[in-house]
Amino acid sequence: MGLLEHIENDMLDEFIEITNSHQPQDMMGKPFPLICDLYKFLEKNSDFVRLVLVDNQEQNLKNRLKDIIRDRCIKDWDAIFSNADPRLSEIYSAYVLSGCIGIIENWSKNDTPQTPEELARYTEDIMLNGLNILK
Repeated sequence: MGLLEHIENDMLDEFIEITNSHQPQDMMGKPFPLICDLYKFLEKNSDFVRLVLVDNQEQNLKNRLKDIIRDRCIKDWDAIFSNADPRLSEIYSAYVLSGCIGIIENWSKNDTPQTPEELARYTEDIMLNGLNILK
């Protein structure tokens, strides 16, 4: 295993620990705490995130992050919304996942001044209210 892969694995282990520290029932309608913790983690590792997630043509880390988030979202939403159509849950998770990755890439690429808390609030608002946040 190379150094980059070792660092990626350590980073992903910590990422998973953060996601596991939040229970689905605690996030019902309020994903802000989890999102905020994840953005704080990404901010703490911003140089590595920019290097590997944004500037790197190899999509390994991005794909691994997507898999972790997708699996967690589907698991949590199945626990919270037990009667939801699984196909709709998968479509929604793909939508949210792509949006969150886009926000992270934009934040990293442009050195935007938003704090993790501000980004988490925006993300939660987008997830829960869609285009209505622009009003």
